[in-house]
Amino acid sequence: MRCSWALSSVLLCLLGIGVVPVAQAQPEHGAWGNPGDTIVGVDARAPLPASPADYTRERVGAVIWDYPTQAAGPTRALIDAWRPAWDRIESDLGEALDSQMHIRVARNAEEMHALAPVGAPPPEYAAGVTYPSLGLILLSFTAPQGVEPPDIEKVLVHELSHLALHRAVQGHPVPRWFTEGLAIQQANELSFERAKVLMRAAFGSERIPLAELSQRFPERAYQVDLAYAQSADIVRYLLDDPRGRAKLRRLVRELRGGAPFADALEAAYYVRPAELEREWVADLGARNRWFPVLVGGGVAWAIAALLLPIAYVRRRRRAKEKLEAMARRETAERAARLRELTETLEARRQLWVVSVSGSQPGSDADASDAPRPPVEAIRRDHVRDADGTLPVVRVGDETHTLH
Repeated sequence: MRCSWALSSVLLCLLGIGVVPVAQAQPEHGAWGNPGDTIVGVDARAPLPASPADYTRERVGAVIWDYPTQAAGPTRALIDAWRPAWDRIESDLGEALDSQMHIRVARNAEEMHALAPVGAPPPEYAAGVTYPSLGLILLSFTAPQGVEPPDIEKVLVHELSHLALHRAVQGHPVPRWFTEGLAIQQANELSFERAKVLMRAAFGSERIPLAELSQRFPERAYQVDLAYAQSADIVRYLLDDPRGRAKLRRLVRELRGGAPFADALEAAYYVRPAELEREWVADLGARNRWFPVLVGGGVAWAIAALLLPIAYVRRRRRAKEKLEAMARRETAERAARLRELTETLEARRQLWVVSVSGSQPGSDADASDAPRPPVEAIRRDHVRDADGTLPVVRVGDETHTLH
């Protein structure tokens, strides 16, 4: 029981923090300001390039979709996922929002750039980007960096979160850490790498002050990962409040009314940003208090020590299951042989001895009521009749000579 609890703690510690941003980490300075996948300040009249000739345009409800014709199948999955995701985000924010938008899906990052508004390209590292003032979302089926394709449905939900929050607060300013953290939580994204970054920050001096994250995100890769990880975990801490969802709606209403974020946070959660940061740091340390022990003793050895007993148990279980399968097979074979033997004996019981003259039992020539002996009762010395002929037996429609 204790081993199971310890393993569960390790897995929760390593995997239990949802902290993947849709935009992949940017190695150095980006071409479009700070790292991020929400581009503000774009003129609503900015021209939108025409989609390529091999694209399909489809209107579904209030949403216009542009996508490669050859990718109709994967795009249909996105179209089907849009309505439930938008309804859930609206419910989280407590606002009925305008659902008109334009979603353009590209095959790759280069194509996504070609679909972007003129003069406002997406970040080089992004698999998705939102232009709130245009009601525009760009998505890519392939990630600009990395070998694995992005989870395109989660990318969609992440970007929908950005657009919905912008509309819910009517464009009033919201700290960057809150918009990114909320999008990560609503998209239910998960990153093992950023979970490790956050755990290391919990026991070092690497944490980025919340006031700094409120103004801008860093630009170097590791710091970007940490910024996203902190943002997601702080929002998780807010939502884990017993009345977290109701308080989130109150926060949105305050922001919609024009209240500064610090005042809106205090009205909804009864804390100022500085106090929230102190509470979150304490919570982070409490959830990861034994992480230094693993690091000091070697994470690999600690995890191996926990996984070896599990591997042994699984191996024993597989061996037991194999033996049980063999026993079941042997039992079935014995039952089949017994059934075959029983049927054979039953057939022999139904054999009728035919007289030497060939007359059938029950005929006039054999009308005697005397009981007939079973086949097994016929003695060898009585097999041949006095005239030298052999008696026969009939099995079904076949006649066989006894000898």
